[in-house]
Amino acid sequence: MTQRPSPFDLSIDPGEEWEPEVEFDEMPVFERLAELLPVMTLTRSYRAGGEDLAELINDAFYDGEIVSLPWAGSYLGRGSLTVDYVEGGVGTPDPVTGAVESPDAEVARVVTLVVEHAVNRPAESLMVVTASERHAKRVLAAVTSAFAGRSDVAAFVNRDTAEPFAVLTLEESVAESRDRVIFSLGYGLTKHGRVLSDFGDLSLPDGERLLTVAMTRARRSMVLVSSIRPTSFDDGRLEHGAATLMSILGNLAARGREPRLEDLADPLTLVLARELRRLGASVDVDYRGLLPLVAQYQGKAVVIESVPEAHGESLRESLRLRPLVLRRLGWHYVRVHAFDLYSDPATVASRIAVVLGIAEETPRADTDTEPLDIIDPRDQQ
Repeated sequence: MTQRPSPFDLSIDPGEEWEPEVEFDEMPVFERLAELLPVMTLTRSYRAGGEDLAELINDAFYDGEIVSLPWAGSYLGRGSLTVDYVEGGVGTPDPVTGAVESPDAEVARVVTLVVEHAVNRPAESLMVVTASERHAKRVLAAVTSAFAGRSDVAAFVNRDTAEPFAVLTLEESVAESRDRVIFSLGYGLTKHGRVLSDFGDLSLPDGERLLTVAMTRARRSMVLVSSIRPTSFDDGRLEHGAATLMSILGNLAARGREPRLEDLADPLTLVLARELRRLGASVDVDYRGLLPLVAQYQGKAVVIESVPEAHGESLRESLRLRPLVLRRLGWHYVRVHAFDLYSDPATVASRIAVVLGIAEETPRADTDTEPLDIIDPRDQQ
């Protein structure tokens, strides 16, 4: 649930004596209907997005219940989630709120990231989201100033497209999404190095929902920019969305790649994996526990599946929807028949090698490692 009702008027001039016929209800329609109707939970995501980002959102906000297929970019080493800690993100506390908002160093870092995006990925949409309204205004002003003198990328921030560049607060970003998102916290440390616990809207009871909004705006990747590290806080000092955000930042470093599960694969899959490695491809079996066999070579990644695969899906999902979703996630898709794999695995591997762009003249590993016969010298006496 990322949106909540907001009051609005339809009258041109309601007058001083006007009163609403019905008192404003802050509870979303979904929650009202859930009191009357059965609630069904959707647990499968077909969204084409970064795997690292999807796993973070799933673990942090959906208790790991969402099932989604891996992104090819993560397999190729291009992560979809990056944390950028800013050094020197200090400022003077606001005399009214006491918060240290919009440190100069964090503004400068966000501007640098926006310029790098405009130069390297001008065809992809971008949005900056922040927890501080003041930070949003300062970042937009700084970006506008920086791009004014850059004729090569000035059009990026001013072009008229369906998804233009924008700098938005958490609430403003609810109905927006972009290919890539920069989430800048917008709060820093005092000049004496003290860290305050006020993160604006994130520290309010509604902060958890707003953080969910921020973390689900990106389709491909997100950069988290922060002047504050999670180690700066004691347990229990933060509340609501602010506490969740620092917990997420603290857990990111602990993420690691799952071990390979080749021992659990069927023999035909292992034979094909061996043939592909002979041809020069890098191969993983049972990747993420979701894809039976994947291979990569010089920036291309392919999923290999046989017919049928037991995914707990209908025939339509297995034959049509699953390949479509995998292609949207950046994979090449090859379906092989078990009979072909059994009768001639080398030919099947060669067909996959063509998809990966492995040239015929690429050096092959033509020999297998075999057990050695160990002779006990005493037996020769």
